[in-house]
Amino acid sequence: RILCEANMDPTARAGPHHHFTMAASFNSISVMEELCRQSPLDLSCTSDWSLKTCLFHALAAYAGKETILRVIQARADVNQQYNIPMKEPLIWMVYRFKRLQHFISPSAFTRLAYHQHGATPIMFAVSEL
Repeated sequence: RILCEANMDPTARAGPHHHFTMAASFNSISVMEELCRQSPLDLSCTSDWSLKTCLFHALAAYAGKETILRVIQARADVNQQYNIPMKEPLIWMVYRFKRLQHFISPSAFTRLAYHQHGATPIMFAVSEL
């Protein structure tokens, strides 16, 4: 709220991701609610890649059920397929490298990178079990 009162743009991005996506990733419900109050979000009709992947980031960060519920209430598309676009070259390269690394030394992150292409949020949730 303090940042919004200081004229911070609630629709701006924090690096490669939207503030709402970052709040969901860090399980910060109060920040998510404040951002929605300042600038209502409709995640279903956004052209912003970082908002389209909000539910994926929340699931990958093991966010709580309350956070997931808030993201879905913001109309996140539960059928959205996760594909990292080439316009995000650094993220794309990291995921490609980790995908290859999965065959040599599997870990939770390499498993995520290996299975992420075309996955839906439900597939992410199942793979996290």
